[in-house]
Amino acid sequence: MTKFGVNPKKEEALKARMARFGVKESDLVEYFIRSSGPGGQNVNKVATGVYLRHVPTGIEVKCMLERSQALNRFRARRTLLAKIEEMILGKESAERKRIEKIRRQKRKRSKRAKEKILKDKRARSEKKAMRRAPARDILLVLLLATMISGCATMHYPSAYKVEGQEFKKFKELDDDKALKVVALIYNVNHDEWEDSMARSLALEEYLNLLRKRKSKYIKGSGIFDIKYDKVKISRIKDRDLIKLYKALAPKADNYYMDSSQELTERENARRIVYLTAMGSIATEMKKRDNTRNAMSIASQVLLTAITVALQMI
Repeated sequence: MTKFGVNPKKEEALKARMARFGVKESDLVEYFIRSSGPGGQNVNKVATGVYLRHVPTGIEVKCMLERSQALNRFRARRTLLAKIEEMILGKESAERKRIEKIRRQKRKRSKRAKEKILKDKRARSEKKAMRRAPARDILLVLLLATMISGCATMHYPSAYKVEGQEFKKFKELDDDKALKVVALIYNVNHDEWEDSMARSLALEEYLNLLRKRKSKYIKGSGIFDIKYDKVKISRIKDRDLIKLYKALAPKADNYYMDSSQELTERENARRIVYLTAMGSIATEMKKRDNTRNAMSIASQVLLTAITVALQMI
């Protein structure tokens, strides 16, 4: 009859494993406790649970899985050996990793690995270069923004078109027409990333204008509950602002030419989106102290900007 009430082969395997890891029965502190959970009166009244501690390592285990005390003793020993094995092999594994790391460091890199490293370095270098917005680009954005706003006034003296009427300034609109202008801006197609950003910036601008009116009619219209991707322009990096401005500029050019056709309300709403977004970008760029080291090239940039302005008039 076996000691733990299991197959003799299992018990022999347990003894062999204990011998392999140097675990002796004399090194174990064992006592029995009452189990919990399903199992009837046998579990609740008889101490079938097993507590086991390995004195040299201090590892402790409890086992209450079986209704039989003998089976719990067997399972407790297997669990204890698994923890001891994990502890021993864990130390060996850490040492093995240390040795392997040194070996890898001393090993010569393959051609493919060198190419990958160089590619990653170039990518990081380009990313760092993008973080430093060129002063020339910043100055050009400011100058072009000033020219564009002037040309827009010349070619389009009426800025807002609502219900067949044209208004030069937003404050000339009554509350109802102002809401319709914002609704037209909200419905502008924004599939491209730059259109989406421009629409969000324009909505922020015009919703703020509506808030300043402090009108109960506007507040009760639900216009301030519309869903859109809100953009904090102050958190956008310089390079991204310049990239956005350059992406919007060609689209906005369609509204500055003398040959432009009469705009519909929807087209005019798109024009408002572009102009407002570009104006917001220019205003933000003026706030930032990014014009250092730009004065040396200011004369050349200004000459180029004036030449472009003369061609557009």
